[in-house]
Amino acid sequence: MRWKHYTLIVLSVIYAVIIFFFSSLSNPLPGVISVNVKDYVLHFIEYSILALLLMLAEFRSKWRYAVVAAIGYLFAASDEIHQYFTPGRVCSFSDWAVDCLAISIIILLFYLFENRKPFIEQQTEIK
Repeated sequence: MRWKHYTLIVLSVIYAVIIFFFSSLSNPLPGVISVNVKDYVLHFIEYSILALLLMLAEFRSKWRYAVVAAIGYLFAASDEIHQYFTPGRVCSFSDWAVDCLAISIIILLFYLFENRKPFIEQQTEIK
């Protein structure tokens, strides 16, 4: 199943390039943000997808969660810095915070799912 690992890494990189491309545009989604869709919602969705792709890539390290968090947080920071140099865009700490929140929630959900105990096992421990 190594092909799955490499395919998801490649998809993660492609998705990151797409994020970077849209960040380089002065008005990346004309009409979308003005139709009651807040910028924070879009940031949350796009970085949730990035974190999901990275988590699914199945890094085999005991530092898996930290590696995905570091990659995600650093990429989000570099994206915001990149926007500082893009005409019509701004570098926003709150956007970066929302990006990091989305990444953290996906990592937490993976952690909880991977470390859950089956219901029957929980019932035998209670007795």
